[in-house]
Amino acid sequence: MPNGNPLARPGAVRNVKLPDRDLRVVGVRAYFPSLGPDGETLIASPWVHARHGRPAGPAPILRASLDGTGMKTIFSSPDEDMLWSAVQSRDGRWLYFCKGPPMAAPESNVDIWRSRPDGSDAKNLTSDCSANDAFADVSADGNKIVFRSGREGSYQIFMMDGEGNDVQ
Repeated sequence: MPNGNPLARPGAVRNVKLPDRDLRVVGVRAYFPSLGPDGETLIASPWVHARHGRPAGPAPILRASLDGTGMKTIFSSPDEDMLWSAVQSRDGRWLYFCKGPPMAAPESNVDIWRSRPDGSDAKNLTSDCSANDAFADVSADGNKIVFRSGREGSYQIFMMDGEGNDVQ
């Protein structure tokens, strides 16, 4: 991290002229970053390069402004498992993320967790399954979570309610 910021990539800011507006593009080093519901914040786990140990893993889930400033830790892993692919519900009440090895095989144990935006009330929603449950996304009304799972031997799309029940 030459600039001391684990999210902002030095020199990765570009201005793009579109027909109807100018767009500022800021590159980030993160695992599957997403925008907060306000469209002004970034939610992500900083990029970890295991060979170089930067930053020392596992990386937490962070919230920051789009340019990487104002960074705040939302949730830190209680063990050595990686946290990644965080998304927030549109109403801003819940944060969903993966805990386990990113991009792992279908039989690898990866779980989908839910917490409040400040990291409180954390709950493993897929603790009943030892397969790879990942890439959660939340329905517009916040009542359903769609995700990819290896629970039947190959990756398929599943849905569950916001409490992790009624998996279909």
